[in-house]
Amino acid sequence: MPDLAIEVRDVVKHYRTPGRGDVHALDGVSIAVEPGRVLGIVGESGCGKSTLARLLTRLERPDAGRIDVLGQPLATARGSALRQLRRTIQLVFQDPYASLDPRQRVGDALTEVLAVHRIAESAADLLELVGLPATTASRYPHQLSGGQRQRVGIARALAVRPKVLVLDEPVSALDVSVRAEIINLLGSLRSELALTFVFISHDLGMVRHLADDIAVMYLGKIVEYGPWNQVSDAPRHPYTRALQAAVPIADPRHDRARSTHTVAGEVPDAANPPTGCRFHPRCPLAEDICRREEPALLPKSGGYRLACHVMQRELAASDGTRTGSGAAASGSASTGGGVR
Repeated sequence: MPDLAIEVRDVVKHYRTPGRGDVHALDGVSIAVEPGRVLGIVGESGCGKSTLARLLTRLERPDAGRIDVLGQPLATARGSALRQLRRTIQLVFQDPYASLDPRQRVGDALTEVLAVHRIAESAADLLELVGLPATTASRYPHQLSGGQRQRVGIARALAVRPKVLVLDEPVSALDVSVRAEIINLLGSLRSELALTFVFISHDLGMVRHLADDIAVMYLGKIVEYGPWNQVSDAPRHPYTRALQAAVPIADPRHDRARSTHTVAGEVPDAANPPTGCRFHPRCPLAEDICRREEPALLPKSGGYRLACHVMQRELAASDGTRTGSGAAASGSASTGGGVR
């Protein structure tokens, strides 16, 4: 098996719009997902998450860069190689109703996929896999609840036995009470079928329930990337901190006590992104260098990466403190490297 299930390297995707210029959906995005792991991708609407999902499933092609799925180049695949790759990686859509034909019974929708790919399995088997009774096959989408429809959408994606699922906001259209059921189902399927997930959401709190690693996107760029607990529980980028502060906490005492980081204003126009750091017009920490120079996502390799001039400087200073004295090193490590 290849070392990586998905490898995205320096991918660029722009959309030309009349009278507006190029919309910078993705600008130099790189991610890597090992087999069996879950990468969560988080950000506001317009940050490029869904564009990345379409590129990963070959619904669109990048303008530049490379995407490999299980070691095979996706953008240049043709014929049988492309058909095999499309069976390898499947997409689960945000809106379960819009992704199903309202005139087609559930059983027919599933059987159609099985027949096209010549798979010796029944619609009942797929429904059982996602926790639905076999009688669901005789029903139309409008006769199902939102959670049931999303289970059907997952079953259809699993019909070809993919290795990778790209989940594009799979629970955002569902009631809060149903979201946990679908998240639990996905967790069970991941273990049972040895699946790799790319889980896309605007909700950092939702992503942390499944993800091993999290990539935070802002206006076509990744600004923070690393293990879920580091990105979710101890974020360093001011944008990630704002996303984390927006996650509700059930205990009102803890909710009032925690530090709150807010983001002013709206996401800038992707057809005219700001110079330097794209987040600087909304950033409470912005300095002159942020307006002039785009921060690199550093370090270039490793488990954690960050794109922020101010916080990179603070991290570098805390690293120097740790190496300069044993006592300082001990204190710095206990407080997360001096980042509060």
